[in-house]
Amino acid sequence: MSKTHGTELSEAKDRKSGLQGLAEPVANQMSLIYRPVAVLGVMAILLASVYGVQRQIDSKAQNLPLSESLLLSFPSGDYLKSTLLGFEALAADLIWAHTVVSFGEHLITNQDYKGLYNLLDITTRLDPFFNEAYRFGGILLAMQAKQVDESIMLLERGIKNCPDDWRLHFIMGFNLTYYKNDTVNAVRYFEDAARLPGHPTYLPRLIGNLYAKTGKIDMALMFLEEAYKQFKDAKMRAEIEAQIKELLVEKHTTILEDAAQKYKRLYCAYPDRLAALAQTTLIPAIPDEPYGGQYVIDPKTGKVTNQPPTPSQNLEGSGSGK
Repeated sequence: MSKTHGTELSEAKDRKSGLQGLAEPVANQMSLIYRPVAVLGVMAILLASVYGVQRQIDSKAQNLPLSESLLLSFPSGDYLKSTLLGFEALAADLIWAHTVVSFGEHLITNQDYKGLYNLLDITTRLDPFFNEAYRFGGILLAMQAKQVDESIMLLERGIKNCPDDWRLHFIMGFNLTYYKNDTVNAVRYFEDAARLPGHPTYLPRLIGNLYAKTGKIDMALMFLEEAYKQFKDAKMRAEIEAQIKELLVEKHTTILEDAAQKYKRLYCAYPDRLAALAQTTLIPAIPDEPYGGQYVIDPKTGKVTNQPPTPSQNLEGSGSGK
């Protein structure tokens, strides 16, 4: 007896329903298998890279740069996010660990940071609320890698995702002031930072002085002091300390030269020695030269320069503690 069309359609629906019932548990099982495999794959790549970096450091092969192929061949963060299926935060932590190790290796070898932004971008797309990665990248992309535009892009995303972190607003303001000479837009970020909890109490005062001669220097000094707190690496801290000393010399010479100009208006000549400035009310005291030397003035031009410590000054300094 032949089947009617209605009977055939009903049986087809039953078969489809049965196949779907079989497919769902199979798909679930595949998902359970696939996700750990994806994570293990990321782990294997990163561990292999970290091992390779450590081998280079241990063997002191500092003339052999780390292969950039791994750093530049990672798929995009959005692609990884679509494949990791719930393990995004773990993968972000692993890639972040690799980023820190990779940066340290390049810091002590070839100072080549071509892959840094790519790794930071992946890390923060996998974990959009990873504010430490935004701070790390915002500082180092601009200061070490000289990738200011990439630093600004990363910070824009960081501020969007972590709007309550005052440091992100502050770093953005600094980058715009120091690297882009865009004080107008920088002030907006500094003011946002000053409205958020945890900001230094002196930040509003620095914002008010930003248009003064030494205003940008004061803001830069604050930025470097904050950056110093962020990093524990001795070499990185030494570089920051060196930049702080350079800025202090610039600030001190600006203050002393301004005082020398006022002195000339009063006495119709520049002072022969800077000590003469301290004997007036123009400045309270001659600032200490950060390298242990001294500041001197050219009485003909009023220009102030710093001189390194002399051998006798070094001997006096070494013997002062005896």
